[in-house]
Amino acid sequence: MQAVIEEHTSAPSLATLPDGTTFTYSTDARGNAIIEACTTQNAHLTIPAELDGHAVVALAEQSLAHVNTAETITCPQSLRSIGPKAFSGCIKLHAVELNAGLISIEDEAFELCINLPEIELPATLENIGSCLAGQQAARSSHIMRIRIHHDNPYLFAREEVIYQSIDGGIQLVDGTRFNGDVLNVVPGTRGLGQRALYLNRFVRRIVLPEGVTFIGEEALRGCSNLAACDIPDTLEEIGRAAFSCTSLESIYLPAACVRVHERALDTGVVLDGVVQHFESTLRSISVHPHNPALCMCGDVLCKRIEGTNELRCILCPRHVENVALPKNVTSIAEGTFAGTTCIDCFSVCDGTIGDAASSMIAHSNCKRIDIELSRPLQGKTTISLELPAGALGAKVLENSYVNGRIDAALLLANYDAALAGEADELAQARHMTARLADPVHLAEEARSLFHETVASALTSIAAHFGARSYWQGLDQLTDAGLIDNANIANVISTLTALGDAASVSYLLDLKRTRFGEALWDYAL
Repeated sequence: MQAVIEEHTSAPSLATLPDGTTFTYSTDARGNAIIEACTTQNAHLTIPAELDGHAVVALAEQSLAHVNTAETITCPQSLRSIGPKAFSGCIKLHAVELNAGLISIEDEAFELCINLPEIELPATLENIGSCLAGQQAARSSHIMRIRIHHDNPYLFAREEVIYQSIDGGIQLVDGTRFNGDVLNVVPGTRGLGQRALYLNRFVRRIVLPEGVTFIGEEALRGCSNLAACDIPDTLEEIGRAAFSCTSLESIYLPAACVRVHERALDTGVVLDGVVQHFESTLRSISVHPHNPALCMCGDVLCKRIEGTNELRCILCPRHVENVALPKNVTSIAEGTFAGTTCIDCFSVCDGTIGDAASSMIAHSNCKRIDIELSRPLQGKTTISLELPAGALGAKVLENSYVNGRIDAALLLANYDAALAGEADELAQARHMTARLADPVHLAEEARSLFHETVASALTSIAAHFGARSYWQGLDQLTDAGLIDNANIANVISTLTALGDAASVSYLLDLKRTRFGEALWDYAL
């Protein structure tokens, strides 16, 4: 919202009224007074029209905040602007008289005025900010009613939703008190203002009419039950955190929607207030094929980098299991994969830049990462690693992030170092076996440790692999030389004793194909 308070040009001054009320004020370039603070013990506070001969035209941010004795406040006819949180925390306030001539009330002006049942906006008021009753009111049962003077040509209300005139149409500025399931935004609306429905717990669906061009910053943030939003073809812009902490399940981005903030669609509940830790509710995103700025790369929403064929990833929906980013994806925004619940395989080129380590981690539940190398590493052009579970796997990736990219050699070194501390012994054996079978950039010290660890429990590991039909693991044990022509008979005998016919059959075939020897009877 456009503020009308002019820049202060004087040092603060004090003025004390006959009733003992003291105001701190400064003056603007025209010599008008801007109240910055107030101290009073009176229950009925009347703001003076003048202080030391200066007309009072504005209340600065938090200027009357926490005046806890005030039960009523009367504004002077000279007042033109009320700043953000001007009356915040006036907990005894139950009536406020806003003057004719008032032009602007800014964000959260009446925050924590928990005993204020209603306010009437005068006919002269042109602009109001978001969440006049404050964020806390939206979270609580306190709902301050807002009435609009019937002669006001700038503001009107429908279903407790306030709209404001703007150039070329109207804007929804405050829907925090709407208490229905479906909000049909009135025709002629150009957009949803900043925090327009902030923390509204009732709305489940919003229908935006044709002509809406923007959804402002945090416009729908905290609408925890909002599952659907009907998007018109005229939509051009979605601001930062517009759908944050909602339950939105799907969204359509039309051809005209070319400006979407990278964190606009972070739905779900944010944990610890950190963008990297939330659970997205989005199941699908669709983009009009003729949208010049956005597209889907597989199941990941991407921005087109103007003048090139390069893409930048900005959001992955919740249930995507396999992410394969081609070479023309050159960057990944922080938080792109933060709300994805579980990624089975994350494939990326080592030239792709992430805005932060978390961009490349994808998610702590990422099971496998495949990296296409721009330069071969010991003859390999691709590295494929099954990651340790949880934080250990995430730490491996985080520590392999150098100058915005994953360093393949460093990744392998960190991976090998992490395996020694892996708590799940079977997973540890599986990962060590895979590295021994494909020992690219495997240090001799790590090779010796892995070989000793797996060899010491070879038959047990083989039995576990067989019981889980993990035939690849048995192949890798052979590729690594851990199962050879000298000990395969002992492994087969152990599995025979366990009654694992399938594994024995597989190893017999492996013996024939790998070592070229005739089979013998294992009393299968």
